[in-house]
Amino acid sequence: MRKVCLVCERTAPDGNLLCHEVYCPAETSPLLLDPGERLGEIEIVRLLVVLRSAALYEVRQGQRSVLLKVAHPGAEHTDRLKREAKFLNDPAVRQEREPGLPRVLPPYLMTGGQADPYGRATIQGRLLYYCVFERFDGVPLRDLMFERPQLGVYEVGWLLMGLARTLDYLQQKGLYHYGLSPESVLVRFDKRGAPRPLLWDLGIAGTRNEVEQHWYRGFLHPAYTAPELIDAQRPALSLATDVYGLGLILYELLNGAPAYPYRLRSDQEIFDAVRKVDRLSSDRVDVRKIAALADRAISKDPMARPTSARALRDELRAEVGEPPAAGPNLEVSPRTALIVTLALLGLALLILLGYTASELPRIFAAP
Repeated sequence: MRKVCLVCERTAPDGNLLCHEVYCPAETSPLLLDPGERLGEIEIVRLLVVLRSAALYEVRQGQRSVLLKVAHPGAEHTDRLKREAKFLNDPAVRQEREPGLPRVLPPYLMTGGQADPYGRATIQGRLLYYCVFERFDGVPLRDLMFERPQLGVYEVGWLLMGLARTLDYLQQKGLYHYGLSPESVLVRFDKRGAPRPLLWDLGIAGTRNEVEQHWYRGFLHPAYTAPELIDAQRPALSLATDVYGLGLILYELLNGAPAYPYRLRSDQEIFDAVRKVDRLSSDRVDVRKIAALADRAISKDPMARPTSARALRDELRAEVGEPPAAGPNLEVSPRTALIVTLALLGLALLILLGYTASELPRIFAAP
């Protein structure tokens, strides 16, 4: 395990983090798991993403490859993870299978679906809470942005439409997110080249009553915090606040840089920039309507933004149309492939035995 600062991203392999930046809260930094470390039956393969509230890993659980979300220490973070896990495990949500949400799996192999949808494990004297998600063959959106600073306009539009659809699904369920950022999204490209996003982190993951009861700002990155949330003890609940998060991602995809740069800047400096709307100007004159939509979505005034995720999605659809249909999923799991292979071998053996049995009388009757 190693300790990491969530502000300046310095790490310490021995857990003794000393940062020279005066705004770095080294003493509250979480520990991250390294490849090869284990949480019971789960073996860490690699770290994928680190948020202010949790980390996402690719892991092995028994014979299967899955995703592992581990909450950082702290009652606020662990309670948020529990709410998220219970929502994803709700029978209605599981049956509806919204494609942009992760599929929660049992946290322990031997318990099936009878236990809580989240697990607990102790490592080096620390109690950690975690969720296990079905494998998603994608990359963090932040990594994709580094590799391809400016995607094509149709890829950008379709990616945001997928995210907006998932956020609309949450909004229709009465949930607020409030923490959308490129780090909270995984992306894969299907066989037709269309981006398919997965919202692996559900933000505050709360209904109106839950947000009012459990609100805390510590899970938000300041560069992706809506202006109305910065100084709020209890935020005014609005769908337009989540539209702001969609707008920031749209803006960043169009311009190749975040609206509010945050590298080597203190949280307070970033919050001040958001309050003053001191952000980079858009230079995408080739897609004026979509760039204007991004600017409206990140307006300081919530009333100037699209009213909901669905409204933003409808505006994008008018510009780029619907993405190509994903088509049938022809991929099979290794377990299924093994079963099919063994079945075919068994069938071939039966045919061979039947043929041999039918030929034996002729063989022995031959002179």
